Amino acid sequence: MKMADSYEKIPLEIFPDAQTGSSFVARKVATLIREKESRKERCVLGLSTGKSPLKLYAELIRMHKEEGLSFKHVLAFNLDEYYPIRRSAPQSYYRFMKENLFACGPNKILRTVNALDCAVLILIFGISFQLVGCFRL
Repeated sequence: MKMADSYEKIPLEIFPDAQTGSSFVARKVATLIREKESRKERCVLGLSTGKSPLKLYAELIRMHKEEGLSFKHVLAFNLDEYYPIRRSAPQSYYRFMKENLFACGPNKILRTVNALDCAVLILIFGISFQLVGCFRL
């Protein structure tokens, strides 16, 4: 499908199977990580859970082990999390990401951030910005 044929005008790639699509996305993520690293910048990723991204995570692990893809400067946000929940709980997305990506290879991710961390960071930054007069809460 061409973008001109699409009502939404959103770029669209169609792949013959999930592995091909996952490899394509993994190469895009790896390119972003390497570009950011070359500029000495953090690469911020929002990572989802569930069955869909598992092939993507497996490809990133392969790239880490076989191609030396470094996650040293990656800041990963878990896009989902239940609240309140212990990180070790079977339903925890933190646990899911640790088991399916972080513990399998690229264990030097700078930090993972879950929904509760985000709420705390938003509050801290919001108060900080308010104190310097950037905006009002």
